[in-house]
Amino acid sequence: MFVMLSRGLSRCHDVCLAATMFVSLPRCLSRCHKDSINSLERRDQVIIFRLRAHHAPVNAHLNRIQPMTFPVCHFCDAPYETTTHLLFQCTSLQDLREEYLPPRPDAWNTLYSNSQQLKKTSTFYSQMSSRRAKVQTTAGSDE
Repeated sequence: MFVMLSRGLSRCHDVCLAATMFVSLPRCLSRCHKDSINSLERRDQVIIFRLRAHHAPVNAHLNRIQPMTFPVCHFCDAPYETTTHLLFQCTSLQDLREEYLPPRPDAWNTLYSNSQQLKKTSTFYSQMSSRRAKVQTTAGSDE
């Protein structure tokens, strides 16, 4: 822990990082930090909260609710379209990722960062959703 403190990280931040192995990150954040989500507009708050909870309406989640929905990614045909896949892995979304997400995006700097980054993450999701709707509409008309 001393090494981490000497690099300029606060003790609370170190404890949160260590605690995430045992408790949820949101619970740890609420103890130590002001969550930047509270400064966003309601629409953006909902998007960020759903992404954090993995309850955004993406195919893998929708498949759990309605098995008739296939869990595949419509962008790249990956077997599971999850929030993690869309935010960090889908090659078809690299342009949006470069525009709206940090240089090396991860859950911490994308979903638990400052309000400006949370707004950008929300915009990323909105742009991705409209692109996704177009892909699904086009795929549906081909059948």
